[in-house]
Amino acid sequence: MKNFIRLSVFTLLIFSITASAEDKVDLSYKGMKASNLKNVKIDSGVLSAVPTTFDPYIILPIDKPLDCAEYSVLSFKMKVAEKTGLSYGEIFWTTKESETFDQKKYLKFDIIDDGQWHTYTIKLNEMKSYTGILTKLRIDPVQKVKNFELVQLKDIAISKPTQN
Repeated sequence: MKNFIRLSVFTLLIFSITASAEDKVDLSYKGMKASNLKNVKIDSGVLSAVPTTFDPYIILPIDKPLDCAEYSVLSFKMKVAEKTGLSYGEIFWTTKESETFDQKKYLKFDIIDDGQWHTYTIKLNEMKSYTGILTKLRIDPVQKVKNFELVQLKDIAISKPTQN
């Protein structure tokens, strides 16, 4: 049985929550907050945008209470234009107990800038501060902007760790 929350990016801040027999909850967004991005569009579940300056990001609110102790693996697919020289992205989160994005609640991840889709899997529970009830995720897909190249994201999900 696969347990995960899928965050589908669409275009407004209204959600529909659907629970399946497999304990899967899909959140459909008709919006999200984006900053330092232009030409933001969503087509067939793929978010495309062009960073306009340093520190571009999207914020995805979590409507369903989500216990960080259970749901701790963030995964998504991302495509970054070829040979941009960009090296990393960042993930931030907020909880009911700590409602601001800050340097205590974030992780860096290396990116691959080859113009191909890659799956990124981030174990949020590697940070001691990943505790409480998750309320928002912030994805900074790239940090340093060079040539203002297109970035694409899709299939954003947070799941329970797999049992070995």
